[in-house]
Amino acid sequence: MPPLIRAARPADMPAAYEVLSLCFPDARPDAFRRETEHDSTFRWRQGRVVEVDGAVVGYLRIFDRRMWLRGARLRAAGIGSVATHPDYRRRGLATALLRDTLALLHRDGYHLSFLGSEVAAAFYERLGWRIVRQPSHGAPAAEAAALPETHGLTVRPFAASDLSTVAGIHARATRGRTGSVARSLRYWSDHMSWVADDPGGFLVATDARRGIAAYVRSRSERWASTLMVLDAHCRQGAEGDLAPLLGALGRYAVSQGLKGIQASLPEGHPLADAFARLPSAGATTEVRYPFMMRVMNLPDLLRRLAPVLGERMPATKAPVSLAFEEDGERTYLCVGPEGLRVAARPAGEAVSVAPGEAVTLLVGQQDLRGVLAPGADPPSEGALSTLEQLLPRQTLQFCNADSI
Repeated sequence: MPPLIRAARPADMPAAYEVLSLCFPDARPDAFRRETEHDSTFRWRQGRVVEVDGAVVGYLRIFDRRMWLRGARLRAAGIGSVATHPDYRRRGLATALLRDTLALLHRDGYHLSFLGSEVAAAFYERLGWRIVRQPSHGAPAAEAAALPETHGLTVRPFAASDLSTVAGIHARATRGRTGSVARSLRYWSDHMSWVADDPGGFLVATDARRGIAAYVRSRSERWASTLMVLDAHCRQGAEGDLAPLLGALGRYAVSQGLKGIQASLPEGHPLADAFARLPSAGATTEVRYPFMMRVMNLPDLLRRLAPVLGERMPATKAPVSLAFEEDGERTYLCVGPEGLRVAARPAGEAVSVAPGEAVTLLVGQQDLRGVLAPGADPPSEGALSTLEQLLPRQTLQFCNADSI
């Protein structure tokens, strides 16, 4: 019988967890069960299984999220827990499972999809995801531990009563920032029950005047002898308070026998600045498991984005269009005297983006000149200049805590 791909059912989960444990032996034993049972956004159709001869041999989980893209809050699907039983690999089951998932995401109206690649990125690139890079910072834990404490600032473990304040700091720091996941209080409480923060590595910095000024969350990756920063933000004006938190994390890591601290942080993040002051710190965008994103339902995505982009894009006398091609569908973002609109046909000169590269331009990883369609007629300098104002390069801000 051909393999059957369908929505998961409660009775499937023991077999699905067994497949996941075989594929991810370093994961906490109950991690996959907790992320299913403790996530209030989960619906059974968001768990996808591959069934062969009546046995569940593959699994994938969709995480329903809201993500900021250039100031617009869009529906995003995190893809995680992608697993095929070792005895059933090399049969195209994972590819079939992901194609089924993409069709479901299109039907359900998602705008973006994101994942942390656990296999060669080329596998996901063939299905439309693209690598989006954010610097990964690392330093010896002992060097971080030597950072001085700040007079008048108290660093202590997070307490449950801190949640609303910490959530507010995160919301204000990430609102509108491309790649940031918008979190409700329910999301925070669900997420903390299965992400497995280190109790001693979730810290807040407080002072008598402002209360909680900054926080940092981390998790031990003992297989790598590393403390991984999941999330770190501060109030406006409290950027300097993240360095003492990095020092406290270093002391905690040393006490746990961990040798290093790592953090994926956007350029200009105050914690990245604190890392940069350490003698042996380094940063790279070449990581083993890169973050990847994909566009879904491009016409609707552009319609949601157009009002935000139009606020900072003046109308032009000569119309010009940006042509995107995704999943075999061509869509135009047109700029002209009437402002900004999304259309099925171009207005004026059309500048074409390389097929499949819409997400690279939209998230700001490349400017327009870096994603022009190969072989197309060279666009005029005037058209390029106008459209570059519309979608300039920008910094991605994605927290490890939201990775799947």
